[in-house]
Amino acid sequence: MRKKKEDVSELSIGSSVTLYGYEIKKLPIGAYLRALGKISGAKEELAERIFDGLTLTEAIGKLNTMKGSELADFLVYFVETAPKAALEFVCELLGIDAEKIKEDEKVGLTGIFEIVDAFIEVNGLKKFYRLCKKMAGRG
Repeated sequence: MRKKKEDVSELSIGSSVTLYGYEIKKLPIGAYLRALGKISGAKEELAERIFDGLTLTEAIGKLNTMKGSELADFLVYFVETAPKAALEFVCELLGIDAEKIKEDEKVGLTGIFEIVDAFIEVNGLKKFYRLCKKMAGRG
């Protein structure tokens, strides 16, 4: 049986890259484990922020009963709150000061997405996702 040649075009681009003056590093496994732990707590934290101290279960129950202007007010608040929480999470994962990057005129809205894209590239997350799908029997 012939051994399949590894596609080197899919390998990570290196251990770090600098964009807009911010170094995007390849993270060790421990950083991902810490991030996953934060993601599980983030759902509760986001619910508490958006729904003024309610648990995630209580927040979902409240969402199901919202109508009209109450729902509209919630959507506006959510659109204001969720991106800030997401930016804080991404910056913590990347080791970047969220307050600094929010005020950095060089970065802007497009730049933060380019930084996240570089993080995905440096850490080989697309290949990781494909391998997970394959192992799960979906790829």
